[in-house]
Amino acid sequence: MYLGDDSFEPFWAAASETGAVVFIHPTTRGFGGAVFGDYYLWNLVGNPMETTVTAAHILLSGVLERHPDLRVVLAHGGGALLAIRGRLRHGHDVQPSARARLDESLYDSLRKFYFDTVVHDPTLLRALVEFAGPDHVLLGSDFPFDMGVRLAADSVRDATLDPQAEAAILGGNAGSLFGGPRNTAAAA
Repeated sequence: MYLGDDSFEPFWAAASETGAVVFIHPTTRGFGGAVFGDYYLWNLVGNPMETTVTAAHILLSGVLERHPDLRVVLAHGGGALLAIRGRLRHGHDVQPSARARLDESLYDSLRKFYFDTVVHDPTLLRALVEFAGPDHVLLGSDFPFDMGVRLAADSVRDATLDPQAEAAILGGNAGSLFGGPRNTAAAA
């Protein structure tokens, strides 16, 4: 059962009402296909795929549209969500089952997610910031796990973003999202 299932509606309503931040991270070995036992694919492909499927289910089920104040952070830059966003949008446009529960623009709903920076590629991080907006990307590390980013701030700096976006991602956004101290450079 995925998080867009109606049985999770009380959870989403409570999270929205209380202003909770919901962090979506894969279960680590969420797919049982034999191929995932080869070449560390259970992590390299399986983890981002699990995030992608979960996020797409939340998205197409209309959870973010019904609860516009939800604050949902996706691990691993949203998995492959950025790469398949056009496919999701096209499916939403042409397939009745894909638009059965989501009335608003798929991209409008998709941009309500927050994303962490654990993408392991500065070009992809720049594309994520460009699509989602610098205010919806947060510093992530996955450290101390083997696929974690030991120097997470350096991975953001390597993306050569504009200084305001970089400052927001390195701390200002987390301060805003979690209600803690804000980075004044990010707020300027």
